[in-house]
Amino acid sequence: MLEPDSKDLLASQLCYVGRHVPHFRESGCDDGRPLEEFPLTFKPQIRNDYAAFISDEFLNVRRPLVAFLTAKDIGLGDTTGGYTWEVYFGNNIVVAETTGTSGTVLRCPKTLADCIRLGIGMWRQRRSFDSLVRPGNLLPLIHRGLTPVRYNPWNFEPFNVKSIYEEIRDGGFRWVHCRADFLQTHIAVLRREGWRPSLPNLKVIEVMGHFLHQKVAADLAEFFEVEIVDHYGMLETWTIAMTCRHSVLHINEHNVHVEIIDERDQPVRLGETGRIVVTSLQERLMPFVRYVTDDFGMFVEKRCHCGPGTKTLVLVEGRSGNVIKGAAEPVFGDLFFMDVLRNLNRFDWRSIHIKQMALDDFILETNFISEPLALITSLEKETGTLLGVPVRFQHAVLNDAEVAAQQRQKPWVFRCEC
Repeated sequence: MLEPDSKDLLASQLCYVGRHVPHFRESGCDDGRPLEEFPLTFKPQIRNDYAAFISDEFLNVRRPLVAFLTAKDIGLGDTTGGYTWEVYFGNNIVVAETTGTSGTVLRCPKTLADCIRLGIGMWRQRRSFDSLVRPGNLLPLIHRGLTPVRYNPWNFEPFNVKSIYEEIRDGGFRWVHCRADFLQTHIAVLRREGWRPSLPNLKVIEVMGHFLHQKVAADLAEFFEVEIVDHYGMLETWTIAMTCRHSVLHINEHNVHVEIIDERDQPVRLGETGRIVVTSLQERLMPFVRYVTDDFGMFVEKRCHCGPGTKTLVLVEGRSGNVIKGAAEPVFGDLFFMDVLRNLNRFDWRSIHIKQMALDDFILETNFISEPLALITSLEKETGTLLGVPVRFQHAVLNDAEVAAQQRQKPWVFRCEC
């Protein structure tokens, strides 16, 4: 059950959306209907008709804003240290761009008031974990923050990796925000170099971007001598859920309402896996309502000392559209290829994407790397064993501009395009 304040937030948001957002108003959602009778929405649908999803409250800027969102180039600038680009439209609207794992570009406008409301929910949940965390002592190795990181976390050269952790030490940072797979690669580099950072002020690492295995979380906690927070969110709505000190993933009920639905678009029962659907409770400019993510999860009964209620969220590994075609059983490509890459003990890639173009035909896109033939041979061997047929990997070398463009995307390693 939702807490009363969350119920009120949801009712208020549905009333607002039904009256002010053309797509939902024209679908008859201004009649006070419950959430489950609102239509599901999808990223390509929004991207193809931004105007229908921008509130009438911003009618005076809707037309120029849509032109801005659909422009080929919106002058987003340098993205070193992050994969989300942000740029101002006027003085009060921030536009961020993401492709997610689907490759579909989506530009998300938010007013500064939207950002403040979402930020309050996010920071409230962080401070429920650690009352001493604040913007000035949290270093985001990815995304934007009060303190920009000086070193590129995609550069796995030993000097650069050491410099990142010297920056964390010298800055006295209490929290670090990063992807778990980056940190795993950093640890592998540092162990190979025989160097372990001394980080006396670092207490928490907040990871996001991928499904977090408990073994990975334990390795990160042991190596850096910190606690681990799993931050589940997306650019569209920001924080969806975070883990507490009891490793329970609590939905951020200030920011979002979460549903889980089956293949027939019906709610699943407790303990059943389905697609995660999110409704933002705080956005007014372009509200996301019943927005279907690429993620899977389930609700379970699990009591926690953090507060009342027993229904909590459990994420299920893998994302839709990420399955290698031709395998005897479903195999998620990101997980399979990341395991292959880690076992190769190589750290000279800053960007790596693998696309399946046919059952036996793959494209490997990377920055310039030494000895690519050894990497290609290993990928062909492991993938061929998985599929039971010989496969071919073609290698495409990206220039610096293309690498920068890849890095602003939400992290992904594999995509099936056949």
